[in-house]
Amino acid sequence: MKKNSKAKKALLSLCLAASLCAAVPLSASAAAAPQEISQSASVQTISTTVEYFSDGSYLTTEIQEVVAPQTRATYTKSGQKTLTFRDSNGKILWTYVLAANFTVNPGVSATCTSASGTPVVYASDWSLVSHKPSRSGNKASATVTMQRKVLGNVVETKTETTTLTCDKNGNLS
Repeated sequence: MKKNSKAKKALLSLCLAASLCAAVPLSASAAAAPQEISQSASVQTISTTVEYFSDGSYLTTEIQEVVAPQTRATYTKSGQKTLTFRDSNGKILWTYVLAANFTVNPGVSATCTSASGTPVVYASDWSLVSHKPSRSGNKASATVTMQRKVLGNVVETKTETTTLTCDKNGNLS
């Protein structure tokens, strides 16, 4: 009986730990890290912009890059662009992270080699309709559509298109 009780406690502890991990949202940089970040690398915020809407809600857009020592002439540059949609009280309703990797040949060219998107919905009345990340040349892009429903009826739809670009010198914008 004690073995069975210990097994139940272990299973309960495991389930509790898993539910806590699922309930706590990852930071934007952890949620969509485009590749493993080495210990000598760091994440740096390049820019932040805010767009306000007539109902008081607003969308924050933040561009971040992974800064790592470069040991070769041609190197990989990783970055992400995070959209954070908040209501008029500042409560986060949803986020979308566009993450991308670029191959940079300094002073010559940059090419987007991968693009991925991670939507996270925080408010129960909002849901993801669609998202489509893509890449072309030196750009990663994504279009995300979110909807807000009240009593089963769509009352608001937000469609945002975002682009992350890397120039020939490895600068993200």
